[in-house]
Amino acid sequence: MNVLVIGLGISGRSAATFLLNRGARVSAIDSRADTLKSDPIVAQLLDRGLSLISETSPVSPDRFDQIVLSPGVPPSHPLIREANRRGVEVIGEVELACRSLTQSVIAVTGTNGKTTVTQLIGHVLNACGKPAKVLGNGGVPLAAEVDELQGEIVVCELSSYQLETLSSRVIDAGAVLNITPDHLDRYSDMDAYAKAKLRMIDCLKPGKKLFVSKQVINDFGHLISNSNKNIELIIEDDYNGYFNHDDENRFAAKKLCSEAGVLSEEFDRAAQGFIKPPHRIEFVRKRKGVSYFNDSKGTNLDAVKRAVEKMEGGVVLIAGGKEKGTGFTQWIGPFKGKVKAIVAIGEARGSLVRELGDEFKVIEEKDLRSAVRTASSIANDGDNVLLSPGCASFDMFKNFEERGNHFKECVTLLD
Repeated sequence: MNVLVIGLGISGRSAATFLLNRGARVSAIDSRADTLKSDPIVAQLLDRGLSLISETSPVSPDRFDQIVLSPGVPPSHPLIREANRRGVEVIGEVELACRSLTQSVIAVTGTNGKTTVTQLIGHVLNACGKPAKVLGNGGVPLAAEVDELQGEIVVCELSSYQLETLSSRVIDAGAVLNITPDHLDRYSDMDAYAKAKLRMIDCLKPGKKLFVSKQVINDFGHLISNSNKNIELIIEDDYNGYFNHDDENRFAAKKLCSEAGVLSEEFDRAAQGFIKPPHRIEFVRKRKGVSYFNDSKGTNLDAVKRAVEKMEGGVVLIAGGKEKGTGFTQWIGPFKGKVKAIVAIGEARGSLVRELGDEFKVIEEKDLRSAVRTASSIANDGDNVLLSPGCASFDMFKNFEERGNHFKECVTLLD
């Protein structure tokens, strides 16, 4: 079998390894082809027979039996459009792995909270004697582990990008936590983004359940067929208690764990030992009465609104980075009376000034270290300095983790 992998990030490398292990002839195309040759992992793949193609080289999809698309590469890529016209199969790394998957699968998607929920589910299942592995978006690719699984339940985090190319009916229980503005630099509108998320419905095994939030039903119910009887709310209408996004995440995890046979009291007991992953409203330190929080994973508008909402006291917000096409005016209402100032960084800093400068004090800074110093000078006793960018990190950092770690370092080094 002759296969082309487009994109050699962590997902593409895992797909290439998976295919080489099965005797396929594998080529890969990447815009960084020349520099990737010196990467140790890519060098190993080249030694095993991988053929590396520069993105500027002419490539005909007819040469291949199948194309595996990395999630970061949009379906609008010219080679993908040509492959679709010529009838060459295009799948993603997750779909590639799922075709060899025999284990039970719990899947989670959503604009916000999906990493926390998948890790909570994995923690609870393992604590309850039900071996599980957390794989997928933002962690270990499914293709990297599928051959090593020994009966564990797969808890799979799925992004909209991954769901675009997923079609196998492998999911035993799934959840769509929320769908709020994000990635509108890739999708034409919110319905297009929501349709990608809701593809999970078509990837359920027959008779299995998908849990969705009331927000998803309210905003995108028109995209869900009324005949779908396997869809349930994460939080029932008759639940009268107060809840925030942490509670919603917990409810979703509890629902999905119950589908794997975990009793309510078992979940509650096991969940007490769970530690939320870093970079999600993570407390860093308190200095001169000011609390510093790292929410580098807050890469969209709704995540930032939720982070600001959780702060007790005034907020000096550090925001900005690579824009996603959503704008920032949605922050005006929720921020009034709460956000004292915004320190803007990255490519989006000009947009933040234009869109929010009439309503808030917005200060531009050249880098994150300068932004931390400026925010620290503005904040008073009882205030919070919050890094919650509302943007991707790729203009200044490799990923949100690097951005968050740099923020923590800058905060630690304050006099």
